[in-house]
Amino acid sequence: MKLVYILLLCLSANGAVLAQRTIFSVTYNVASPQTDLKEYIDRTSFRGFGLHYQYFLNSNLAVGGSFNLEVYNQKVDELFSVRGNLDTEGEGIGRSITADISGVQFRYFNTISFLFTTQYHFGKQWDTRLYAGLGLGPYRTLQRTEIGLVAITNNHWQLGLAPEIGVNIPLGLSDTGLKFGVRYNHAFRVGNSLEVSYLSFMLGIGFMY
Repeated sequence: MKLVYILLLCLSANGAVLAQRTIFSVTYNVASPQTDLKEYIDRTSFRGFGLHYQYFLNSNLAVGGSFNLEVYNQKVDELFSVRGNLDTEGEGIGRSITADISGVQFRYFNTISFLFTTQYHFGKQWDTRLYAGLGLGPYRTLQRTEIGLVAITNNHWQLGLAPEIGVNIPLGLSDTGLKFGVRYNHAFRVGNSLEVSYLSFMLGIGFMY
């Protein structure tokens, strides 16, 4: 009988280790613009989400990937210098222009990030664990300024870095937990793009297996 108990304990321990070999998380993202992006749109974005995957190389070090989308928009009435491609009444003329725009403008800016990540998780498995990490990868930035029937677009692929800190909180003995993280995103300027920086606050649920 004791042998059976020992075997069960070993299997349970082995299952616990395997259960934490990977973490998949889904988060709701709130983003606060910084630097050039803040000059273009200074409103916080409440429309964002993220998908995150981490594979543990050992009990503390993990590597993986992260996909995130943040959507910004704002209506303004001020003078602003803009560079991009002209689109009249949705016809996509594609003529490159530089202009100073005055009047009512509808500004839109989307960021889509594809990051390779590495994280170090402090503490023991199945406990509440703080982590610190770094992401590196391409950002797709989509900028659009509309004034009347005219739209000016300025879309780019930009390389970026994303340091991050956060905490994973297990929910009881289940294989799920809460994730809270703060990430500083910085996409380097290319051509006539903006220098894109923003803070992402991420809250979601994680699945460990």
